[in-house]
Amino acid sequence: MSTGSAGPHAGEHRKVVLLRGINVGKSNRIAMPDLVACTEAAGGTSVTTVLATGNVLVTDPRPVTGLRAALESAYAERFGYTAV
Repeated sequence: MSTGSAGPHAGEHRKVVLLRGINVGKSNRIAMPDLVACTEAAGGTSVTTVLATGNVLVTDPRPVTGLRAALESAYAERFGYTAV
């Protein structure tokens, strides 16, 4: 899982989450509405996904490391997804 700030302005809370290896073949299938719901349950807002790619846009004020830890834990618990 990679996270990075999306936007050129200091103080923006919009981030991009890139999940590797989901919805490829028969393993790691995650429905995008479930991914959105899980991301929201972990504290993110204004969550959107790009097709079924595992690319997530999220608004979250936490530092990238805090968001990453929260999402890794939430995704592992709900989907059995392990970040690489």
